[in-house]
Amino acid sequence: MESVWLATIGKVVVAIGVSEQILTTDKGLKLQGQQIAVTGDWIQTFGTALEAIGGTEVLSEEQVQIPTYFVP
Repeated sequence: MESVWLATIGKVVVAIGVSEQILTTDKGLKLQGQQIAVTGDWIQTFGTALEAIGGTEVLSEEQVQIPTYFVP
């Protein structure tokens, strides 16, 4: 569940950075907005990766619990 929150926080940070880029004409603030957006992208990517890892672990556990039968 924490991974979903990380991904969501990343999306919000990206939105803040992009908004800063759009709403300013100052080149320094545009660069700062871009840095914030990229940081948000990394946070979002990390959260999504954790979510995928967790899903893989759950799938592996479920496959072990379900016996497989071969019917010829």
